[in-house]
Amino acid sequence: MTKPASATFAARYEQGIRLRRMTPREKHADLHVSAHRDPVAILAAGDRTRVPELVPERYKRMLVSPFTFLRGAAGVMAEDLQHEASAGIAVQACGDCHLMNFGAFATPEGMILFDINDFDETLPGVDFTVDLKRLAASVAVAALNAKFSNKRARAAVVTTVQAYRIRMRALAKLSPLEVWHSRMELAREIKQIEDPELRRRLHAIITKAGKRLEQDDNFPHLAEGTMIADRPRRSIISSKTVTRGAASTSTTCLPPTKNAFRRSDCVCSSDTGSRTPPSRLSGLEAWARSAPSACS
Repeated sequence: MTKPASATFAARYEQGIRLRRMTPREKHADLHVSAHRDPVAILAAGDRTRVPELVPERYKRMLVSPFTFLRGAAGVMAEDLQHEASAGIAVQACGDCHLMNFGAFATPEGMILFDINDFDETLPGVDFTVDLKRLAASVAVAALNAKFSNKRARAAVVTTVQAYRIRMRALAKLSPLEVWHSRMELAREIKQIEDPELRRRLHAIITKAGKRLEQDDNFPHLAEGTMIADRPRRSIISSKTVTRGAASTSTTCLPPTKNAFRRSDCVCSSDTGSRTPPSRLSGLEAWARSAPSACS
């Protein structure tokens, strides 16, 4: 991995050009999977740190569909990606950046934001392309699982990657503080969805979720002794069921039907509230259109 570039945009841009010449994008299309790779053995190795009684349930859920298998097989994909081309830019990676690890959550200020909401596998020093490739793969598998044609599934992946590139280009021009405060307010994004049925259903879900904000017991404990701790407790809206240790917490999946994956052009905006063209859709569209099996 390379050392961080200068703080100036021009210097970072030039460094990116140099790295691109070293590793052209076409190189990332090459799959170098070891002939001796055993996915079952990789999964079994991860079971050593899990609660034994929950392992059968884990595999039961993974067997539901190709997408649920992808969700549970992060270790297998990590093994594959370590042999792939690297762009040379290390980040604090999500580590499991699949489609359903994006979701909505409430802030202490009472807003519901859309973002990555699972960092169980986060790891420093990982090439940024690892997260991007897992996200793109998950969109493709979810689309095919929703009975999309190969052409439509590919288009969904291309749109996802294009949205990432557009967003990163915009963030690159901001200061670290501006990037820190950049956010996607879900209610504002939903207002810009053109499909009225999808817009109505998502609005109803976040309205219902907003009435349960007092159920959360996570953030207030972290903010004990501060003014924020005196605010009503907020609930976390997740896109999946989380199983950790001996506890299992079921949370809202948004939305529940694959019809949402098939309809509408979800139009997302930047933090300034400006309208983004339908061709520049963010991860919100792929998430809002996810197949039902992705929620199992």
